[in-house]
Amino acid sequence: MAVRKALVCIGDSIFRGQPPVITWFRIVALFAVSAAVARELVVNGNAHLLPVVVTTFTELVDRYLAVWIYRQGGWVIIIIIIIIIIINNNNNKAKQKTKNSIQNMATVIVIIIGLR
Repeated sequence: MAVRKALVCIGDSIFRGQPPVITWFRIVALFAVSAAVARELVVNGNAHLLPVVVTTFTELVDRYLAVWIYRQGGWVIIIIIIIIIIINNNNNKAKQKTKNSIQNMATVIVIIIGLR
C-alpha cells in the first residue's frame, strides 16, 4: 500500500542513523507527519485508509521508539515537558497551538494503547 510505504520511508528517514537517532523532537515530527497524512486522507475522501496510518505509526513506534521512550520515563515525560513550555510561554497563540498538540498526541497515544 502506498500510504504504508510512504510512512515507513519517512519514519526511516526521521530516525536514520546507526544506532537510530531518537529525540523527542523527532518523535513529534513522526506525530506531525502521521497526522498530516491522516488529515489529507480524510480531506481527499480516503478516510477508509486511516487504519493504515495508525497501524504503520504503531509499527514505527515499536521499531524505533518503544525502548527509548521507556528509558526516558515513558509517554508522560513528553507531556510534562510540553506543560513546562506552556507555563514558560506567555504567547496565547503559542499556548493554544501547544494545547492542541498535546490533545492530538494524547489521542494518538490512546488509539495506540487501544490497539494493543
